[in-house]
Amino acid sequence: MNPLVGPSDTLRVSELALSIQAAMRRSFPRRVWVVGEVAELERSLSKRNWFFTLAETSPADGRRYSLGAVLWPDEQRRLFGPGGTVRGAIEPKDGIEIRALVSIDFYAPYGALRLVVHDVDPAYTLGKLALERRLLIERLTKEGVLARQQRHVLTDVPLSIGLISSADSAAYSDFVRTLEASQIAFRILFVDARMQGEDTTRTVVTGLRTLARRSPDVIVIARGGGSVLDLSWFDKEDLVRAVADSPFPVLTGIGHEIDTSVADLAAHRQFKTPTAVAGFLVERAQDAMRSLDDARRRLRAAGDSIRDAARGLREDVMRLRHAVSALVQRERAFVGGVAKDLVRLPIARLLAEAGVIERGLLRLRMSGGLDRGRDRVQDLARRLVRAAMQRIREHEVALESCRTRVRLLDPAAVLRRGYALLEDSKGRVVTDARRVSSGDRIVARMRDGQIAARVERVEATSGMENVDGEAKERRRPGRGPKHPGQLEIW
Repeated sequence: MNPLVGPSDTLRVSELALSIQAAMRRSFPRRVWVVGEVAELERSLSKRNWFFTLAETSPADGRRYSLGAVLWPDEQRRLFGPGGTVRGAIEPKDGIEIRALVSIDFYAPYGALRLVVHDVDPAYTLGKLALERRLLIERLTKEGVLARQQRHVLTDVPLSIGLISSADSAAYSDFVRTLEASQIAFRILFVDARMQGEDTTRTVVTGLRTLARRSPDVIVIARGGGSVLDLSWFDKEDLVRAVADSPFPVLTGIGHEIDTSVADLAAHRQFKTPTAVAGFLVERAQDAMRSLDDARRRLRAAGDSIRDAARGLREDVMRLRHAVSALVQRERAFVGGVAKDLVRLPIARLLAEAGVIERGLLRLRMSGGLDRGRDRVQDLARRLVRAAMQRIREHEVALESCRTRVRLLDPAAVLRRGYALLEDSKGRVVTDARRVSSGDRIVARMRDGQIAARVERVEATSGMENVDGEAKERRRPGRGPKHPGQLEIW
């Protein structure tokens, strides 16, 4: 025993504990406001008292300080009410920073120092969240993070949909029910994630990465409404950056009409509710289907027009061939006639009759008819030249007319207007879909070249048969309505 401490100086444990309790009450006679982060909260329906700690990492020395805290049942009912939130704004949970009115209590039987919570200031928590949110938006806007999703192009028919939500939530049910009611063949790739609490960022980021490996058309993040604090988890920087950096368009349906999170600002497009996201996807697919039906009708009409044009072109080509043949014959006759009229016949006659003319000159001189004969010869020569020139002009006009028809009916001119001329492997023009079969090689001649192709499928007019009485090519099931004379080329 220490000789300096006598029996009269020795305290019992209870005496020391009560002395400390009294000293604490003298040091902190009134309640004080304290700011700290909620941690280790034990809250359940089976527990009347809520025990947790208020913690802080000191900016002075970087050490973690914490004090135990308790909330008695009466204070719970007064502060949080049946809804479980302070004035409908915040709900106590791990990770939030609160400003609480406390009294310092030392529980002597256990030797435990604790803070008894009497009130919570929601304006402090919400104000701090709002400030952090504003600063985060300013920083991410400056870095261009919030604009990254706009670089993606949402496909016209997004049928493969990655969904991140909570499996047992109303948001998940509303979203899936809306898609199923459309009777469109959507494919949902679902990832179950936490939509509030400390695990929100981790599970949502993991879900984005998991879905990116499945290459969906679009990724949807769906969560129902909640308090400001509930939705504040979608203001976390790591989660927002993961949304912005997704290689696929991200659509968000988080909260209700008045809620906008930072994740919404980073998304490709935001919607007020999960049901609104699903409705947008359904409407987009229906618009694409209507456009496809309209394009199919226009294609059918264009096919009919092309077939009629091809038939007319074939008839024009036949007429052109006859016209060219006739032109050749007329040109030959023209050349022969002109040569005969202008060269061979006059020269032959002059040569044959030269002697007669020479013999008759003397007689003409003697009879006084020389001048008259010369005038007649000159008149005949002029008439011959005029007749020959007239025939030349008539043939030139006819030739130019034929040339014009040849130019207008030239198949190359038709190709320049955007049509294509199909030839089989032997160079014969394909004018009937029944003349080819699946697997045949064909050549499509166009205005700037030719395309070698293979016939993948032949769709003939309903009821059309080949020479053997059997259908040339049977239509594959589920490939839409039949189109007469349609070739599918790959």
